[in-house]
Amino acid sequence: MAALQARPGCLQQQRYSTGHGLVAHCSSSLGSTRCRKLAVLRAGEDNAAATKQETLDALDALLQAGDAPAAPADSQLVPWWSIKPKQSAPPRQELMHPPGEVARFVTDQALYSSKVRSGRSTKLGGELDLPQVEPYFCYLVMAGQLAVYGAGTWLAVAQGPEAAQQWAAALALTPREVLQHGESWRLATSLLLHGGLAHLALDTFFLGWMGPGIEALLGHGTFLYIYLLSGLTGSAAVLLASGGAGEPAACASAAAVGLVGAMVGYEARNQAIVRQSLASRRSLAEDGKAGSSTLRKPLGAFGLVCCMLGLGLLPGSMVDNVGHVGGLLAGVGLGYWLGPSFSLIREVDIPEGSMAVPEEVAETVVVLDTRSSLQRAATGAAALGLLAAAVSIGSAALSQ
Repeated sequence: MAALQARPGCLQQQRYSTGHGLVAHCSSSLGSTRCRKLAVLRAGEDNAAATKQETLDALDALLQAGDAPAAPADSQLVPWWSIKPKQSAPPRQELMHPPGEVARFVTDQALYSSKVRSGRSTKLGGELDLPQVEPYFCYLVMAGQLAVYGAGTWLAVAQGPEAAQQWAAALALTPREVLQHGESWRLATSLLLHGGLAHLALDTFFLGWMGPGIEALLGHGTFLYIYLLSGLTGSAAVLLASGGAGEPAACASAAAVGLVGAMVGYEARNQAIVRQSLASRRSLAEDGKAGSSTLRKPLGAFGLVCCMLGLGLLPGSMVDNVGHVGGLLAGVGLGYWLGPSFSLIREVDIPEGSMAVPEEVAETVVVLDTRSSLQRAATGAAALGLLAAAVSIGSAALSQ
């Protein structure tokens, strides 16, 4: 009976030993599996760390290649996600100053809000394309002058020479009429009048030959404003220099000489750009389009000015060289302060959000006119105000 009672205890011990062995076997199996998983995870972390280190090394090399200061040897590593790219796209980030110097980028806001003009994009080190417009005001001015001369010729044929002389006297700048009767409009109407066929031929030839190129570079509004204000300055100079007793004068050529002076001021303002443009192999003038600079034809411009000055020396020609000098000086100042103010920008095409600059990047150059319409309007209004003040003060002094 005791043996029978001891048997269940043996069975229980055997069962315990067997169960404990199974548990130990299962634990050892689970431990080896877990170790293998941990080994795989540690290998993945090592690979990730190596990849991260390679990324940081590549970024350091990129920054050093872009002339970035090298980090000290004992500096701590910076997480790559906190490093901003050296350049973002679109690559127009800051406006260049002063004008005429080469820089890299320009903001779209400066490009569009000021309504500035820009030329076509060209290769770095190649030709330069200046911002230009298609001219038409020079032809309208020329047509107006021809119409006035044609009307005088028709009056001479239909009603006699006296009618033509009265027509010319009604438009000419007569100092006595301006000072005594207040006919200040003669300062403007005299810009459409010529003292003879030779005077008309010189003025028309100048507007047809050099006028389109000047208007193309200056722009429509700037060209017309400089033409009118230079002519008015020439008329005012004739009025003030006459002392109130001068002969009737035709001041159309004063405005033409003012355009030559405007191009001199333009060339002085944009010396570096003009030199590079003249050295370029391509120009709009060579392609049969408008846009050549006066310095391409210096002898022609100088010859025309000399011919106009020669007409002023002839007695009875109604041409006064005082007007030529006044228009020339006014044109130089207006061309410098109202004309284009060119700057060069360098552009490079980099995709948005790029962390690396492509190996082959084609840089281009664009010529930009950085003078805004608001600046031109303010400068032009100031110049017109100064001219009106000078005429008023001079007329009051001569009337006394």
